[in-house]
Amino acid sequence: MFKNNCTFFFVFILSLAGFQNLYAQENDFIDKELVKQLRGIRHEFDENMKPYDYKTDPDLYGKKFSFFYSEKITKLNNLYNRLYDQDTVSEGLAVDIKGFGTNQNPEIIEKIDESVPPAIMIQSDSPKFQVIEDYRQVENIQQVLAFRKRFSENFPNVNDLSEDDTYCDLNFVLDTDGKIKKIKYKGGREFCLISAIHMYSLRNQGKPLQFQGKPIKIYLKQPIRLKVE
Repeated sequence: MFKNNCTFFFVFILSLAGFQNLYAQENDFIDKELVKQLRGIRHEFDENMKPYDYKTDPDLYGKKFSFFYSEKITKLNNLYNRLYDQDTVSEGLAVDIKGFGTNQNPEIIEKIDESVPPAIMIQSDSPKFQVIEDYRQVENIQQVLAFRKRFSENFPNVNDLSEDDTYCDLNFVLDTDGKIKKIKYKGGREFCLISAIHMYSLRNQGKPLQFQGKPIKIYLKQPIRLKVE
């Protein structure tokens, strides 16, 4: 466990310009009840550990920590699974926006593992998808930029995570109804569960993306890196 200061690198870089004043009424996009549940699970663990002191009795502390930590992970996992299982992805048009989000910021890349994949990777694994040559042809695409800001600015405090639990890759669908769905994760268990649940709390993006007047869905990837200082 550590109490160091932490810095996030949300590798979610968009080459979009001219989008301003997009973040008004951001609370309308946040599922406050889900945020409360996430905080409650983590707070319960902290309260359960308060009676025990590592210096006084390290063996007892270790046993209690293992028990309550396992309980916390189980509750986080159950909450995540409930959210994931209730998602239904539409049969609507899936698109591959050519070149969208593949530019990477060298200053960020230098500070994290160079093997980190492109900031946004459109996963064209749907049997029905259409290539769009220019992101400016997509209506409401600015909402992705607004989401990136909300995701980073509202991220939960994770200074208490273990030093090994410092990265996560999230894959998800921005569906034709404007909602983020089917969030999958890879990386440190607790950090990923917190990241995925946090993303679910921001799943309502408002208007769907549209192309030529029709709602579309895109498959996105969100790498997250935690730098311990």
